[in-house]
Amino acid sequence: MSRVCVTGAAGFIASHVIVDLLDEGYGVHATVRDLGDNAKCSHLDDLKERYPGQLVLFEADMLQPGSLDAALEDCDALIHTAAAVILAAPDPQKQIIDVAVKGTQNVLDSVARTPSVKRIVMTSSIAAVMSYDRQDATYTEDDWCTSDDIWLDPYGMGKAQSERLLWEFADKHADRVQAVAINPSVVIGRPLAKHHIRSSLSFIRDLVGWTYPACAPMRFHLVDVGDVAKGHVRALTSDKAVGQRIIFSDRPMSMLEISKVLSRKYKTPMWVLPNLILYIAAYLDKRYSLRLARATANLRYEFRSNRPHELLGIKLKDTEESILEAGETMVAKGWVKARA
Repeated sequence: MSRVCVTGAAGFIASHVIVDLLDEGYGVHATVRDLGDNAKCSHLDDLKERYPGQLVLFEADMLQPGSLDAALEDCDALIHTAAAVILAAPDPQKQIIDVAVKGTQNVLDSVARTPSVKRIVMTSSIAAVMSYDRQDATYTEDDWCTSDDIWLDPYGMGKAQSERLLWEFADKHADRVQAVAINPSVVIGRPLAKHHIRSSLSFIRDLVGWTYPACAPMRFHLVDVGDVAKGHVRALTSDKAVGQRIIFSDRPMSMLEISKVLSRKYKTPMWVLPNLILYIAAYLDKRYSLRLARATANLRYEFRSNRPHELLGIKLKDTEESILEAGETMVAKGWVKARA
């Protein structure tokens, strides 16, 4: 039985990746920050019972050198999904960029010490592809984030630098290690644990739960989590995918358009906040920034890629289905109370 190490196992994408791996008969070494965190690990414990002998959990902190060594032992491949999605911080270099780069470097150093690992599939992002200063553009896998504005896009800068480390490592160890990068847009779909609705699903949670009385004047490029997970798993064995970046993005939708899809099942906000209100909220919210709010409110870029289908045989799911699946799961599980 082939064995794969998956980092960031409690996360939204990683959890779906692990289910797919287990369904395919792989053995999985899955890492989490804290094995004692039941809120984040209980769904993984359930998987251990459903797939006896296939899943082993390890505690690892990507910011600690050597932390991944034990989990990588005897593994044939690594799927590296662990990452913190932080868009703004008081010290973006130290709190966002350095964290992303250091974590990736520590992971790659562990791979260098583990001769059994022959392939790395890394979760990158469209943030490593696009740049906010090139709004009227259609991006492909040939593009890289070129932003040097640390206050506007530290997340994109960190993702780009981290992915470049992967390719440098693959070049240096080309006699042993092959690499693939998966670059998804905003990932949505069915959450497998309650904490999954805090990240890329938070705007769907807020629309269904009527957290705000109106839609933010924002637009998102969306993709289904099932497609992204399947892409990671197929990239383990696809010879065509080796050495490639693969953008996963179905289409862009505004917050209002997303709300209208959800309104088929639930009562959701049907009007849009003025831009000024968004800017004030962003100014007051330390997790965001005024400059980023202005950039995303005026988002005009697109993505073009046939690689999911050409390299991995994946036809992307219509994300309207994914939006509804996310909302229905949240409500059915009691994680969000829909407005009557």
